[in-house]
Amino acid sequence: FNLESSLAVDTGVAGSLFDRRATVGLSGSFGAFDAGRQTNLAYDTLSQIDPTSFAHPGTNPNVNLGSLNNATLYNTHGSSNGVSSAARENNSIKYSAPAMFGSVVFTGMYGFGEKTGDTVAGSYMGTSATYSKDGVVAVLSYSQLRDAANNSTLRAYTGGAKFPVTSDVTVKVSYAENQVNTSRRDISVTGAGLDYAATPMWTLTGAYYYIHRAGDMKATAKTWVGLAKYAFSKRTTAYASFSYAKAATVQAKDTDLGLIIGANNRSATRTVVGVNHAF
Repeated sequence: FNLESSLAVDTGVAGSLFDRRATVGLSGSFGAFDAGRQTNLAYDTLSQIDPTSFAHPGTNPNVNLGSLNNATLYNTHGSSNGVSSAARENNSIKYSAPAMFGSVVFTGMYGFGEKTGDTVAGSYMGTSATYSKDGVVAVLSYSQLRDAANNSTLRAYTGGAKFPVTSDVTVKVSYAENQVNTSRRDISVTGAGLDYAATPMWTLTGAYYYIHRAGDMKATAKTWVGLAKYAFSKRTTAYASFSYAKAATVQAKDTDLGLIIGANNRSATRTVVGVNHAF
């Protein structure tokens, strides 16, 4: 089983009990099965190839928009509608089959809407494929979410890869897109970056994200991230990062896609330092 709750490290404010994950499962030669509240397949695939490895998840475009974690935009579809964003689905089951063709894992997931008399309303369904061998990872996923009234569909697509260029350099590319059929809102995130293992302790990362909105309106923003990490041990890592985001205009439709840009500003910078310890 796996139980996770969120905690804001800057304020100490805790989220709802087990708001991040609450699952029970089995794994073996037959594959892996989990049931409960868990991340969707867009999140699972992007987490493997995101240019910054999901650093600063609250404002990471692949987490916030690609994985449907923006509660303002994505809290109306899927089995968590009205409770949280669609990045995590309540009342869901997920099954990953044993590796096929040597290195390909297929996964299916379904979230039950639990609406009396309507088995489709508020539901989530998705499938993904992951190839992993010799440091090369390639992923694809598709998800379909219905709203609580069963009047609207949100579809999400992800894809990307990471691959070593040399023993010290790894390149990552990602693409995510989601569409709402009723409003015609279409949001896409294109990411690219590389990791450079300067020494066994130091890893340097550079990343770029291009975020675009179309259909219901036109909006654009770009984000650049530089990240340095120093590993004290396998569990403890110090890090420092610098981010720069720029929107097409000062209008909210553009700056909202910049994620770190404040109101009435077209651009913003951010510096973060910290220590990460895995228990």
